[in-house]
Amino acid sequence: MLAFLLGAVLSAAATLAWAPPAKSALPVSAAQDADPDLAKLVAQLGDARFEQREAATRRLILLGPRIAGPLNELARGQKDMEVLHRIRHVLESVTPPAQAALLIRVREGCGLRSGDVVTHANGWRIRGLEELRRILADAPAGTVVRVLGADGPRDVPAITNHDVLEVLDYVSPQGETAMQVVRRYAEGYVEEACELLTSLDQPLPERELTHRLRARILYTAGESAAARQLLASDGEAVRSDGSGDLWTAPSELDMAGPGKAPFHLERILFEGSDYISAPVDPDLRVQRVLVPAGRYVDAAVRCAELWWRHYRDAPADADRSITAGNMLAVTAWMCAELDLQSECCRLIGPRSRLLRHTWIRVQTAAWLDFLAGEPGRALDGFFESARDVLVRLPRAHEGDSRTRNPRVAATVAFFLYQFPEDRRVEELLGSVNAPGHPGLTSYLDWMLYALRAENETLIRRHLAAALPTLSDAEVAPYARALALLEYVAERPNREVFAEARLRVEQSSHAERARMLAEIDTLAALAAGATAQAAAAVDALGDSPGAATLRSTIDFAHNPPPGGPGRTALDRPLLAIPLVGPGQWLVLARDRRLLVYSAATGALDAISTPSPSWFPAPALWPWIGREPATGRAWAYDRRRVVELTPRQPAPLRLNLRTADIPAFDRHAAAYFSVLGELVNADPPRGEEGDFLRAELLANTEYAVDPDLPEIGCIEAVPGADSIINVALRGGPQLLIHKPSGRVFTSPWVAAAAGLARPPRFFAQAAPGQYEAGAPVLMLMSDQGLLRLDVDSENVTRIAVPGEEPYPALTPESAPYERRDPRFVYVARLPEEGGQVFRYVVESGQVEALAMVNEALPARYYDVQARSALRALIDRRLLAIGVLPLQEFIEDANQIVSHWKEGAEPP
Repeated sequence: MLAFLLGAVLSAAATLAWAPPAKSALPVSAAQDADPDLAKLVAQLGDARFEQREAATRRLILLGPRIAGPLNELARGQKDMEVLHRIRHVLESVTPPAQAALLIRVREGCGLRSGDVVTHANGWRIRGLEELRRILADAPAGTVVRVLGADGPRDVPAITNHDVLEVLDYVSPQGETAMQVVRRYAEGYVEEACELLTSLDQPLPERELTHRLRARILYTAGESAAARQLLASDGEAVRSDGSGDLWTAPSELDMAGPGKAPFHLERILFEGSDYISAPVDPDLRVQRVLVPAGRYVDAAVRCAELWWRHYRDAPADADRSITAGNMLAVTAWMCAELDLQSECCRLIGPRSRLLRHTWIRVQTAAWLDFLAGEPGRALDGFFESARDVLVRLPRAHEGDSRTRNPRVAATVAFFLYQFPEDRRVEELLGSVNAPGHPGLTSYLDWMLYALRAENETLIRRHLAAALPTLSDAEVAPYARALALLEYVAERPNREVFAEARLRVEQSSHAERARMLAEIDTLAALAAGATAQAAAAVDALGDSPGAATLRSTIDFAHNPPPGGPGRTALDRPLLAIPLVGPGQWLVLARDRRLLVYSAATGALDAISTPSPSWFPAPALWPWIGREPATGRAWAYDRRRVVELTPRQPAPLRLNLRTADIPAFDRHAAAYFSVLGELVNADPPRGEEGDFLRAELLANTEYAVDPDLPEIGCIEAVPGADSIINVALRGGPQLLIHKPSGRVFTSPWVAAAAGLARPPRFFAQAAPGQYEAGAPVLMLMSDQGLLRLDVDSENVTRIAVPGEEPYPALTPESAPYERRDPRFVYVARLPEEGGQVFRYVVESGQVEALAMVNEALPARYYDVQARSALRALIDRRLLAIGVLPLQEFIEDANQIVSHWKEGAEPP
């Protein structure tokens, strides 16, 4: 037996034909340097105490493959069978075996990674994918698997077949290459994966590396011809894997590897296969390629064309009405994605009539009545349909589950809380306020969005009632909202702050520490404990509202002359210094906005930004200030409204409510720069999310078409220290926060010698700076630009081809690239989508045989809505379809005629 074990140990070590990636591999001798106590650990394998033997075994396994040689040498002198048995177990755990299972695609969050090699499952040695599948199938409650990963061996508990989405055989010696190919591809280094793949003398068998995965890797690395050749006769690759519905389930090509398959590969496969259409969808490219690629205009135009050519002139029987309705539904959906809410709302009517129930998928037409000054009609027209969805929750197997969305139905809360005395308010909350209800958080969001003085007490009570229902993963933002609501109460209750704090503390929210500091600061201010508030606010750093809280604490602790004893200035909610010395903007305890001058003693009330304005949680931090100038403003639901006294041209901007925190944190210090960039001439087109003719009342809830609008405030990818602020259809600015330098698009145009200010998407050039500021690559509508922030130098870079400076965007296969050698850019899809690769070291640009199908996530957010409407009109007219507004009216008339049994007009 001793000879057998010793031989098995030597054999296991001798079969080692694998090493970690070159970047992390160590020579065999380094194992002893890495752990000088290796011999001591081996001795502990024979310890009389079981727990010591187990601990030593685990420590040896964690040292990884590099100890195989030294451990084999130490085994030669061993005679203890327990020690030899454990050495063999360690070697099997750290040495990739001759056969195992290679993980290709795994469920996110399960603890496994693409490229892991499974060597054991519940202690059994795994010799291939079928063995792994069998063991997992026999243990539905979960299996402990041992894997060899990029960082060494590890045990992962509770793994089921549902976690392992795609797995292949691992067979040495070429299995080591396959493993590295999968790992590098999954980690973002597709170029290295492609180099490894093409270094093989002959292709691996399909069970070890499928042709679909090879095609994905080759295409993403720029080897389009080779990828297409691999898939030339594989039309089945775009077929849905059957795990979900026709539009959202991953394709077989998706399932062949980690992440999403290239959009262009899927598009050309659709066009060459029988899967391009289905009984309920004549063109699956729309929802399988165009929509996930962010090409909302293309998708809207294509569906409008299909409706016009194939359904408009034919009376709708039961089967045809489903598909006809789908075409209108996707057109409406795309309008919503483009933030053309008016058009979306007006398409809901014909879609609903074809469904024979209200289409509740992306938006509600109730907004049209509300903005017309008919909130009662808005509520009554939507309530029963929304209530039906929220009470009789759709099930996945039901045919109407896609048209009855609880999160959209929850919008009814906004209209319902306009009438706090309505009995339906209490009734519906009772139905929605249930653990796990899919619409509950959306319901609370819309309830809070409806907040104003008339319903404040009711909303505070209902929010408190929902807090115990919410899970620890959901509760933090709502507990914080309750603390903010309590802060603005006439007599804040410290127990409410304590309850809110407890629920945040119990949560798993990423911003938990910040929220706790906010609640502590608010509770201390409400109690008049300024010293305690000053200690708590330190933890907020530069969080949204932190500067305003600090100035409020200063105001309360060191009140300006003439302030003490004046009731209106007693315990203010917030206070910020203004332009003149001793001048303050105060949000009083009674929620009035006041301007106080210590020099004159004058205390003047000023108008709120809108009639329904209220210091609501969604509008935190309620007021803001530019430190350098003292210019001040208030945040409204869709606005930033300047309140600086005697300002000649007070600035007013449209701003998404969700962007208020980013504005306060990143853009507040550059308020005057924004004011200079805004065109003095107001927009004249249809720039609102709703058309001008529809904005008759309650306009604070909609985009003001006469004001400029901030479309984007976000950090530049790869350079968190630089913030990109873009106005819709207008200028941009890049803010380098450490230095305070600002680069505006007019400045970029002058520096690069451009004819006009560019519109661009920025990302950091990898590896271009150490301690200094980043170098940015700007993909602009006038070609590729390189901005060196430190030297303030802009270089214009030509790309190969007849047009050296075309409109460019970031490339997205989709694939998250991490190779620091390259930056990928692409022409617009409508211009062919040609992909280029910028080589960082040389500054050269090479054209690749790739087509980019995608648009950046914020592509449409920075374009003027009037331009988007005009673009859609041009595209529709070019294919013989009516312009968008006329198309919508025509669709309403056509469906009405169908329902009346008449011929189309």
